[in-house]
Amino acid sequence: MGNEFAGINEVIEVRGWNYHIGKDADDYHKAHPQQANLGTEQGSTVGTRGIYANDPARGYVSAYDDNAPEWANSGA
Repeated sequence: MGNEFAGINEVIEVRGWNYHIGKDADDYHKAHPQQANLGTEQGSTVGTRGIYANDPARGYVSAYDDNAPEWANSGA
């Protein structure tokens, strides 16, 4: 869920964002600055598990999270 404060989000001290960083998390934090936000389970959104080199012919992206296309996020 995005910038939703009703329900559980009203009472938890820290809001976690699983696989969902970016505009929704930023908007939520701006609207609720008193509540800490934490990115959880934030692996690369485009990495291929167990692959350690890019291979465009096979569509593999390294799991090192040091590169990303313009439509994805990287923790690097």
